[in-house]
Amino acid sequence: MHVQEVLEQKEYLNNNDIQIFFVGNGNQLFIEGFKERNNINNPVYTQPSLLLYESINATNSVWSTIHPRATINYFKAYLKGENYSGVEGDTSQQGGAIMIDPQTEQLFIYTSGVAGDNIKAKEIINQFNRMK
Repeated sequence: MHVQEVLEQKEYLNNNDIQIFFVGNGNQLFIEGFKERNNINNPVYTQPSLLLYESINATNSVWSTIHPRATINYFKAYLKGENYSGVEGDTSQQGGAIMIDPQTEQLFIYTSGVAGDNIKAKEIINQFNRMK
């Protein structure tokens, strides 16, 4: 899961004062379960109205969940032992990553094209280093 990949970089993130916030689109009641399942201490927010997603032009379509590339991503996740036990939000809504450097006022946005099309944690770190 992408969350775990990002959290594996926790030492680097902490050493460089990078704060990670997770934003989902499910019901607020799902947040605690999400945090427990993923062992997250970071802030987790939800935005069911999808305004944040719309503002970054994030993909929202059924095709993004059944696209052949998404199917391959599901299969890869399954082989890694990931098990999605239930839907907790809009399955058509794809996410991404937003990086903001308050010192330089730089902004970087990555949006997923299909399900499982996530930016790699190492690329997040590389992008952060380029923003300095």
